[in-house]
Parts: sequence; C-alpha cells; structure tokens
Amino acid sequence: MLKTSLFFSYVYNLLIQTYKCRKLGFLYRLWRFFWDFTLRFKGVLVYTKIHGFDAVVPIGHWYLLAIQNYPKFNRPLLYLFEYEKSLKSDGLVVVDVGSAVGDTVLFLESKYPGINNYLCIDGDEEYNQIIEKNLALLQGRYVLINSLVSDKKEKIGKIEKENPTTGTSSSSVLADADSIDNLLNSFSKIDLVKIDIDGFDGVALSGSREIIKRHSPSIIFEWNVPLFEKTKNDKYKPFLILSELGYEHLFWFDNFGNFLFYQKEPKIEEIEAMANFSLSMEKKNGYHYDIVALKVNKNFVSFIH
Repeated sequence: MLKTSLFFSYVYNLLIQTYKCRKLGFLYRLWRFFWDFTLRFKGVLVYTKIHGFDAVVPIGHWYLLAIQNYPKFNRPLLYLFEYEKSLKSDGLVVVDVGSAVGDTVLFLESKYPGINNYLCIDGDEEYNQIIEKNLALLQGRYVLINSLVSDKKEKIGKIEKENPTTGTSSSSVLADADSIDNLLNSFSKIDLVKIDIDGFDGVALSGSREIIKRHSPSIIFEWNVPLFEKTKNDKYKPFLILSELGYEHLFWFDNFGNFLFYQKEPKIEEIEAMANFSLSMEKKNGYHYDIVALKVNKNFVSFIH
C-alpha cells in the first residue's frame, strides 16, 4: 500500500511552484539546497498534480521541473498522436513501454480526454503501484502489465534507480522479463507505440517484430546513446530493426522536444555522427534524441509546430 507524506507533499509542491527562481542566482542556490535536501528522503511519496490530475510521485521526481524548463518537452509524442488520430475514425490504443508514474498517459489524457485506451508496461514494482493510483480515473481504459521488457522471455537485472525519476535494468538481482510480442499478443488493436526504457529501446523493438508487422503502429522511441553504452546494448539495433520492418521514415527530435530533421533510410555514418554529438554533450545537459518512425509518411511534418 502506498504511503504518502502530507508534510513532504507541501515541501515538494512549494519547490515545484518556486522553480521559476532558477533565473535568479542567489534564490536559485537556496532553492537548489532545499531540493537536494529532499533527495535524502528516499522512498517518500508525495501528492501533486500532473497535467491537472491528482497524482502521487516519489519526492524529487523531476518531471514537473522538466516541463517548466522545456515547454516542448512532450511535443514529439503529441505531434505523433495527432498525426495518428488524423488517420483513424475512433480513439487510439497507445502502448506506453516504460510508463514510470503514468505521466505520458496523463499528458495525452489532458489533451484528448475520455476517448483513448492505454497499454502500460513497466517492470518497477513501486512504479506499478503508483500507476494504479494515478490512472484510476481512467475507469478501465488502461491495462497495466508488470514486466521488464526484453527480446524474449528471460531473467534480466531488476531496475536500479539513478534518481527518483529514472533507472536502468542493471541490478545483479534478476527478475522476469518478456518480449512485447508475448506481452501484447492478445490485443487486437494497437495504433501507437512509445518506448522509453533507458538504453533497452532497441531490445524492446527487437522483441516487437510480430506486433509491429500485425498492426503497423506509429512508433516513437528514445535513443539515449550514453545509456545504450552503459547497458552494453547495440546503439544501431533500433535502426536495423526498423529498416527490416519497413519503417524508413525517421523524424529526429532532441530530448527537449525540438524538431531537428527528417531522414529517409539513414546511413550508418549519419547515425554515428548523431551518436558522437550526443556523447559529447552528455555531461553538459544529457543531450539525446526522441525519434518518430513511420512506415508510411502521410505528411507528418505538417503536424510539427
């Protein structure tokens, strides 16, 4: 059962509301001191609001800071959602691989309430409890699958959190994992797939071949090269899998939501150049990419604004 702290909820929300002082040197240093102080209280959960919805998050969860810092933070996903919606006459079925606290679902629900269904996959036990709490308002329009993701049924390292917001499957303690093909085999409709699992995105795509062949969904995935290297996963794998499946239209965004460029059938040397730039910027701002992949491109660029 989730245990939340009213006191720390007040502190956390006050810090979120006063984050605007980041532009003022002395006040920001004071703000930063209190924010770092709260990070000592691991395991504390707090009440807050995400995209207008009541929610619970671990104290120190920085998603609400990111969307203040970068107003376009979620835009690539929204562009893709609106593009896919323009092609369909009814609500979409969205697969959210790496659902965390359910923020992706709450973001889409705030834009298009009451019409879409969500298939949430996450292998973190604490996050799964939080997702159930945060998405209860959907009243049956979501399915939560508690599983780590791999390209086959196997045991892999449990998720180790680097901070209250992100973590990677790097623990020496093993847990059950399965492919998206196996996890979603029984679902008859899938329109959009979002994958954000910190370096395992290529592995997830590799285990999604049959689902992708059957449904031809729009895809958006994170390409965080430093995390691919940290987890010893092949950074080229996402592109090889997508090419194999006929997804030759790629739209590149940075992790702040800014559109970079469009590629058709990218060459390895072009991908390598983007990887090297991400690695060079890692210590400065954690620069990486969100990539939209389409099998058929019906003027997706017109949805980017």
